[in-house]
Amino acid sequence: MWLKPYGTAVGNWTLRASDEVVATGHFLSTGRDSFLVRGSDGLASLTFYPGAGGYNASYNGGQHLTVGETVTGPAGSVAYATTHAVQTAGDFDGDGYDSYVFRSTTHVGVVGRTPASTGFQLQEYQRYNCGSGAIGCHDTLFGSWLLRKLDEVVTSLPDGTGGDALILRSFE
Repeated sequence: MWLKPYGTAVGNWTLRASDEVVATGHFLSTGRDSFLVRGSDGLASLTFYPGAGGYNASYNGGQHLTVGETVTGPAGSVAYATTHAVQTAGDFDGDGYDSYVFRSTTHVGVVGRTPASTGFQLQEYQRYNCGSGAIGCHDTLFGSWLLRKLDEVVTSLPDGTGGDALILRSFE
């Protein structure tokens, strides 16, 4: 449920009935969690603040990816696509900012920001090393996890060090 009517412009994002909240997290230094919203034209981080007459929406500059836009960072680059399914969000590197994990039929990645960045960056990226139609990919490491195409990102949980850890499930 949105706190603003559909059709409301929030920065260069327009709220639509078809938008989907795919994650929440502390993506910025606002002291508030934001909604990670996916629409037909991309993905955006939106924050809502209490204000006179209701809540005011804030578009988080640099936190918007349009379809086909390239996300770059320490892990390389990848073009954002609507087929990138957001799995979970969390502070996986302990820097105080949440990142989100996405998967597609060919790769898995982590996108977020750092205290020094102003927008989304590709922090981790692994392509499945298998041909099309292959069930298991047995030679791709995601951190120390031997990643397989059918493995599932279940959730993220606090890891006791001030960050979060991914919980993965293997379907071997």
